[in-house]
Amino acid sequence: MRSHDEKDTVADSLYPVLRSGLPADDPERDALDKALAHAGTATVAHLDPYVREVREVGTDGEVDLVQDRLLDAAGAEAGVVDARPLTVLTRVRDLHGRVLRSVSVDAGTS
Repeated sequence: MRSHDEKDTVADSLYPVLRSGLPADDPERDALDKALAHAGTATVAHLDPYVREVREVGTDGEVDLVQDRLLDAAGAEAGVVDARPLTVLTRVRDLHGRVLRSVSVDAGTS
């Protein structure tokens, strides 16, 4: 599944046609130049057979940035591995699906 934001498709719109002739110090031209740097950076989501997102591949225009979601036996999110690759989130659940322990690089252990 591929998704785009408004910057991904800016090069195919009327926006650059109307602003490319402006001087480089014009705020509208500056906005165009910054938006074009992010053009064509769509995100692709990889789904499992149950239509759960298990991998997300984005790009910065040069390098693919992959984020994996680890699922437990019940299909709940058990962890997230980011593009560096660091495990940024780990969750342990009980048999009812309640989170017993969560370890996050941002929030620590709870």
